[in-house]
Amino acid sequence: MLNNLISRRTAHFQMHLAELLSPLQGDPQQVEQVVVNLVVNALEALPDREHGVSVSTYSIAAEHRVALEIRDEGIGIAPEHLEQLCDPFFTTKEASGGTGLGLAITASLVRAHGARMQFFSEPGQGTLVRVLFPEG
Repeated sequence: MLNNLISRRTAHFQMHLAELLSPLQGDPQQVEQVVVNLVVNALEALPDREHGVSVSTYSIAAEHRVALEIRDEGIGIAPEHLEQLCDPFFTTKEASGGTGLGLAITASLVRAHGARMQFFSEPGQGTLVRVLFPEG
């Protein structure tokens, strides 16, 4: 499913995965759901196939955390919306059928794993989502 969406939405998808990461404690399927939800959101933010998405992982040893970053070259997020992104039923994609539940569910899964999610964005400049998981 994700491969099809990636090939339809962008010609520029990159993965930069750290070779040696500490294991995460938690449900692998839920962590996978976090990744899928965030990648889908990033892909849906792209204005055309020439803009890209990258996924990166790395360790923050001093904080005993593993970082997951999803960066898109999409339309960005208005500053007034950043605080509402994870609110249930908040959406900026009503016209395309968005329900406003994707990030709310993702945030719930992130919290259930003792992790935190951060958003960095400016309109027209794309978005970076960083999830900081505690090491297992």
